[in-house]
Amino acid sequence: MKKLLVLMLLIPILAPCSLRGEEAPLNLAGFTLGQDVSKFRDRLDMTTALPVRYLESLKEVEIGKLPGYKSGLIAYSTCTSPQKVVRIKLKYADSGEDFFNKLFSQLKNRFGEPDKFRGDSFGIMTSWKWSFTDAQGHNLSLVISHNTMDVDEKMGNAIKLTDL
Repeated sequence: MKKLLVLMLLIPILAPCSLRGEEAPLNLAGFTLGQDVSKFRDRLDMTTALPVRYLESLKEVEIGKLPGYKSGLIAYSTCTSPQKVVRIKLKYADSGEDFFNKLFSQLKNRFGEPDKFRGDSFGIMTSWKWSFTDAQGHNLSLVISHNTMDVDEKMGNAIKLTDL
C-alpha cells in the first residue's frame, strides 16, 4: 500500500494533449488546468481566495488536506475566462532529496530531458522546467524544485503546472 501511495505521488495524474509526439500534462493531483475552479470546491478552502499580487486578473486559493502533500495553491482567472484554473502549485509532504530525485527521474522518463535548469550552482535550489504546447496551442510549463536553504522560496519539494 505504501509503495502504491508513493507511486501515486511521484507520477502526477496526467491528461493527454499533443507535444513533440508526447503527452503534455494538464492534470496534477486531481486538479485540471482549464477546468472551472468550482469543480474542485470540495477540495479547496474558498475562504482563502485572494488576488495574486501584480496579477490582479488571477486569484489563488489554498487546497484542503490532500494525502502526500503539505500545501498547495490553485490559481484561477477572473477576467477573460473567469473561474478557469491556470496554475497548480503543490508542496510535497516529503521534503527529502531522494524523493525529489525519484520524482525527477519519473518525469524525465515520461517527458524526456527538461528544457531548462532553473536552480543555482550551489545546490541550494534545484529546479527543472519542461515546456509544452497543448492541442489548443496553449503554452504550458511544468516545474519541479528542491530547496534546502533559500528562505525566499518554499523549502522542500514542490511541483508547479502552469498554463502560460
